[in-house]
Amino acid sequence: ESIERAEQACKSGDVLRAAICIEHLLRGGTPVEHLQYCLLAAVETENHELVRTLLHAGTPITSLVIKPALQQNSLCILSSFLEYGWDINQEEAWCIPPWLAIATNPNHALISWFLDNGADPDMACQTGTTPLSTAVAKAPLSIVQRLLQSCPETRKLRRQLLHFAARRTDDPGIAVLQLVLDACEAEINARMWQDCPLAYECYKVTGIGTALHENARAGRRDLAEIILSQGADISIRDSCRHTALEVAEIAGNDPVADLLKHIQNSSRISKEL
Repeated sequence: ESIERAEQACKSGDVLRAAICIEHLLRGGTPVEHLQYCLLAAVETENHELVRTLLHAGTPITSLVIKPALQQNSLCILSSFLEYGWDINQEEAWCIPPWLAIATNPNHALISWFLDNGADPDMACQTGTTPLSTAVAKAPLSIVQRLLQSCPETRKLRRQLLHFAARRTDDPGIAVLQLVLDACEAEINARMWQDCPLAYECYKVTGIGTALHENARAGRRDLAEIILSQGADISIRDSCRHTALEVAEIAGNDPVADLLKHIQNSSRISKEL
């Protein structure tokens, strides 16, 4: 039997034929890793019986098959992955957070499944990004609330949540930013990634600074006003030696730039007096 025949049997949903092909391949010394595309075909056709046959044979569970199962909202297949050893909190890649991050689109059933099965919203990849920070950056307010509620109250959440919230440009941005401020007791002038050396080294060439710097790059003026009201220091420079005002000017974020200019000029006048 050939791998191609096995894959074709899986694509067509012929469980019996696929099982025979797989058994012959494994008896003939074919490495189980070579059955990845058979498993992919079974996942894409949502053939749960065939998925379990391949998992029972030892086919590895990788991002190749996890992603389509998530995109199809195939909870029974995802449950089988868990049964056969998938770590739900494993990062997708060294610089991509665990799989709960892909579920931060407004799919409450999928998010509930993740949380019910032990997914940790604050589990980071090697560069510090988490499902929670992904949600704070772009998910609906209800999703952010749900993930925050699932984190233990005693846990100190990662500092860069504030930086992600400061970037938002949509209408829920104010509510998300306020939610993060209330939940995280964030240091308003903390540098992004200061608690993740690898991320800092990877991203410092882009200009790593405070939440105000992140807002200046692309965020809204009303969010900047909230950050400033919390004591943000406009004189702090990012890793490229730019102030938040300079970042706003470079990015063409005129509303925030005008606000920061006004504050800077007012401060200068006060000192002269």
